[in-house]
Amino acid sequence: MAMLESVDTKTPWCSQCKGYTDYSAEISYASEGGAVTTRRCKDCNDIMWSVDSCKRFVRIWKLCSLFMCGMCIFFAVFVIAVIEGSVMRVAMACVGPIVTVPVVLGLYWCTPWRRKAKFLKRFDAWVTQQSRNLYSERK
Repeated sequence: MAMLESVDTKTPWCSQCKGYTDYSAEISYASEGGAVTTRRCKDCNDIMWSVDSCKRFVRIWKLCSLFMCGMCIFFAVFVIAVIEGSVMRVAMACVGPIVTVPVVLGLYWCTPWRRKAKFLKRFDAWVTQQSRNLYSERK
């Protein structure tokens, strides 16, 4: 049980080295007075995150995506209810999804959300491997 007790979701984890390695913290200050701390692995110089912060970040992304899709559906229903003329109604109802889907996908692919989701998948795979190793040691 010693290996599974070493899984910590608050400590930064390196997805390249696949472990809790030593890291250096870089603090950068924004013009508004806030500071951002970036943790880099001392072995491979990759950015490290804690699992809890990544889960929170991915949860926010999912909520924002659901909100944007909900607003798109609301807009389509509103357009269908208000605009008269079948061709114009269909055209206006299609604008929301046609615009929203590329925006959501673009935000996902071009921002840190995708990288943090991949980080969580690597962490889950590592934890699964650790538990398999622990189980094989018991036999």
